[in-house]
Amino acid sequence: CDLVAVGVHDRNIIPDDSFSAPSYHTSSDYPSDFFAPKNARLNGDRFWSPSSASSQHLQIDLLSLYKICAVATQGGTTSYDARTTKYKLSLSTTMTSWEIYKESGAEKEFDGNYDKPTVVRNILSGKPTGRYIRFIPTAPWVAWPGLRVEVFGIRP
Repeated sequence: CDLVAVGVHDRNIIPDDSFSAPSYHTSSDYPSDFFAPKNARLNGDRFWSPSSASSQHLQIDLLSLYKICAVATQGGTTSYDARTTKYKLSLSTTMTSWEIYKESGAEKEFDGNYDKPTVVRNILSGKPTGRYIRFIPTAPWVAWPGLRVEVFGIRP
C-alpha cells in the first residue's frame, strides 16, 4: 500500500490519551512528562523512554482498524542518549488478545535506530490488521530505550 501516515505524529489526529506504556522515565533535569508515552511522536521534540528496561512497550490506540503497511522510528531528542536499536511489534483489534508480528512463521525483530535523528522505516509484509499497536524494545539498545514513532497504513 502507499505509505500514508496514520497520524501518530499529530496530536489532532491521534490524541495524547491514545498512548500508554507500563512506565516512563522521570528526571529532575527535564519536565515531569518529558519522557511520557504521549511524546513518542515522529519528529517531535520529546520522546518516550521507560523507567525500567525490562518488560516494556509503547502502546498506541490508532482509533480505527488499519492494515499496517510500515512503521517508522527515531531515537531520543536531547543530550539524554536513548535509542532503541531493535524492537518487535504486537497488534490487536480489541486489546483482549495480542499477536506478535511474524514473517515466515517467526517473530520479526526490526532494526531500529543507531542515532537519534534518523528516521528508520520498516515495511510489514502481509499488511496485518490492528487498531492497537505495541512497539516492544528488545536488547541491545544504546544507553536506554527511547522511541518516537509513526505508523503507516490504510483502513480495510
